[in-house]
Amino acid sequence: MKASRQPTFQETLVVPETANRNHVALHPDFNENGDVLIVCTEVEQQVGFLVNGSMMRMASPVLTQLLGPAEPGPPKILRVDDSVHDMHAFLRLLRFAAPSNGYPPPFDPNIAQYAGIHRLAQKYNGWYPRAVLDFHVELHAAQIVDDLGPNASKGDMFALLRLAHDLHSSYLWSQVCDRLRFNKWWHAILNPWQFSEEDTIALGPSIHSILSILASVSSRTRLYSNLEELCVLYTDEGEVSVAAAERPAPGSCPCGATRYA
Repeated sequence: MKASRQPTFQETLVVPETANRNHVALHPDFNENGDVLIVCTEVEQQVGFLVNGSMMRMASPVLTQLLGPAEPGPPKILRVDDSVHDMHAFLRLLRFAAPSNGYPPPFDPNIAQYAGIHRLAQKYNGWYPRAVLDFHVELHAAQIVDDLGPNASKGDMFALLRLAHDLHSSYLWSQVCDRLRFNKWWHAILNPWQFSEEDTIALGPSIHSILSILASVSSRTRLYSNLEELCVLYTDEGEVSVAAAERPAPGSCPCGATRYA
């Protein structure tokens, strides 16, 4: 995985006075116990997440530096410029990975939430949440793809492909390829020869190139018909390629990914 750059945003870390808390609406999922209050601003509303500081320090060296050591007294306040939705998804992943009562709470994010978790894992240089995210996506890749179904919108499909590319997930790509080849899903919206300029910009050059290569090996009458010969691979540095390799069964992948579903 690529080394993450240090964030350039400005956070304010303070020990709160009572009045500071009065202007913060606690999120209903994170409003009980904790020694750190993370505050995000949504439009003009300040939303707070009351969390365990040790969980945050475990998640990220950047957060460890920002929070400093645990201290007695009222919760420390960390004000960040992240969206409420991204932070909520990120904290749900951390709580799922390290449940306080020994039993992980339900955790079934959608694609937008997966993407939000990835953004914050990158921003805060969090190796641990990124590892948990990667494993969770690999484990549920088939379900993530199937939940979109054959009638997925172009926007949803583009978001799925961006997620697969951002996570460098060969296995998630293999699930997409299986649906394209065996189920004939999404041919109308993922035909690279019919993309508009806006489509190409939305996908980005790498994903557009991947789809173009996958489509180029099709037979003359069937789009995405020969995908058993190809696999989308990523190097440790994040470089992507489409390799010629035979996938012997739906869902199996010569890149070494394990099939869970």
